[in-house]
Amino acid sequence: MALTTKLEDDGARHPPTPNADRRAKMFYTVAREYAKLQGLQIRGPTKLLDSRCANLGLMFARQHGLAAKYLAHIFDAGWPNGWREFELENEAHIEEALTQVCGSESASGFTAYRATGGAGDSALRASMESAEATGCVGVPHLAWESGGKRFGMFGREHLSLLRRKLHEKGLARREGAVADISHAWEPTRHPPV
Repeated sequence: MALTTKLEDDGARHPPTPNADRRAKMFYTVAREYAKLQGLQIRGPTKLLDSRCANLGLMFARQHGLAAKYLAHIFDAGWPNGWREFELENEAHIEEALTQVCGSESASGFTAYRATGGAGDSALRASMESAEATGCVGVPHLAWESGGKRFGMFGREHLSLLRRKLHEKGLARREGAVADISHAWEPTRHPPV
């Protein structure tokens, strides 16, 4: 995988900058290492994906109490093949996912929901503004308040720092849990939480 926002008909990439291209290659190299630890294989997408439609689908599914089921459905369909068979940007694919997750009657309202200027458009804009107010620069983004101050961290590499903050507040899940652990683990050896 290398960074691009545009592909020619013949599949040729147009990276925005050489530095951005190097960073994308590094991110996917690291992601493959984490996947290998868990016995998974990932294939990067051919270009950076516009997740607007998929995010609107998530917000729509959340209204029906089915956000986790929706995410599981689209990630199971897209991640293994680098979003080549299930296209995250394809409105028909998102509508079909919602039909499978929510049922056809509930999913029928998605077209109006995702329309420019519709309820979904406003809700997505409000969600983005809220995330930006916490300092969000990417996902996963963790935000919380502690001592009257708002904190935000980006990326799963900060889970140990978040775990430490919870421990400091006396919120460890069990007695003897250790906060300072790596964020890389194998599926048979889960870290203490």
